[in-house]
Amino acid sequence: MPPVRSLKVFGNSVEITVDGAMSHGVTSVVVLTVPPGGGLPPHAHEFEDEMFMALEGDFELQQDGEWTPLPIDEPVFSPRGTTHSYRNTGKTAGRLATIYAPAGFEQWFEEVNGLSPASEMKQIASISEEYGVTIHTDGKARAAKAATLK
Repeated sequence: MPPVRSLKVFGNSVEITVDGAMSHGVTSVVVLTVPPGGGLPPHAHEFEDEMFMALEGDFELQQDGEWTPLPIDEPVFSPRGTTHSYRNTGKTAGRLATIYAPAGFEQWFEEVNGLSPASEMKQIASISEEYGVTIHTDGKARAAKAATLK
């Protein structure tokens, strides 16, 4: 299936393959191509459950501080409110599918598209806050509390 949109977020190539319009708000599917050592900072969603499935490469998933291998084609569920992250532990780029329920979080990827975590983390944290996402950097929450999902 060709992507609905292709973006670049935190150094990852992001393909939104199913968005809320396609699923009537039920779910969204995002496929990420993650370079070696790449991933996202630990974070938690207030509004969405998330499922991860490694498609290619070597990944680890962190949930509530514990890192575990993410085997190819074995989905792992991360309920809303769980602090989680992933990282590519391989020597080549890997592909990871993320599934969100309900839909809507794919819009976050669009809003942070192209922003640099090194120089624009405050803006990323502010956008994340609007989506009910708490980003944890250096052990501290960088964003919190959202009244509504955009």
